[in-house]
Amino acid sequence: MGPAVHETTAESWKFLLEINAGTLLNAVRAVVPKMLAAGGGKIVNVGAMGGTVGRPNMGAYSASKSA
Repeated sequence: MGPAVHETTAESWKFLLEINAGTLLNAVRAVVPKMLAAGGGKIVNVGAMGGTVGRPNMGAYSASKSA
């Protein structure tokens, strides 16, 4: 999945956080105002086991999935 945590570049951390946590944040920002105007709604987010169970060489991925 990637290098060990101490060998993971800042660019890799930023990329994984943006693609996994940032995408969810952007979707919520786009949808919540419309949901509030409509009186409610639901957001369903699909996660990954990597966000709950750490594995070797998955530090950045796991952190981005649990955010």
